[in-house]
Amino acid sequence: MFNRKRILAALVAGATVLSACSAAEERGSNAYAVTAPVADASARMELSFEVLQNTATGDMYSWSSELREEVDHTVLFRYNEYSEAIVAPGGYTIGETEESYYICVSSGKQPVGEGFVIEGIMLETMNFKDSLLKIEAAPINAEANSSIDTEKNYTALVRILKSELPPGAVINGVSLTGGI
Repeated sequence: MFNRKRILAALVAGATVLSACSAAEERGSNAYAVTAPVADASARMELSFEVLQNTATGDMYSWSSELREEVDHTVLFRYNEYSEAIVAPGGYTIGETEESYYICVSSGKQPVGEGFVIEGIMLETMNFKDSLLKIEAAPINAEANSSIDTEKNYTALVRILKSELPPGAVINGVSLTGGI
């Protein structure tokens, strides 16, 4: 019924694996060991932020809220470039001063709505040289008005004070999560 050669080969293979594990154990090696998941070593910290301007850009028109305070001209120029271009949804570091980081949050081209709201910003660090800014955003939906654009790119200019960050922390990347 059973092929004796196959059964014998399986037994020899099993014995070989067991003896290799036994020999490794005698040498003090853990090459055969199964490792358990390590607890998440990263630290997460919620950050305060300020939305300085919102912009909606469509094929037929563009709209921007009033700038809430004076911003470095280079930062404002870069924000305007990002808000006029159709960039992929995400967050982009567009400037840095001694006191602040400036982030452009973009929805990418979206069906008509009222934009998005930033629900929170977290700093996730594995170490201070490897920090990721995680932005949680949710869409604000509205009924479409067929007399104007059917798709728009929504952007927000966000400022995060460096004093909010742990000492020595640097933002090395930005990710956007949520429904936009």
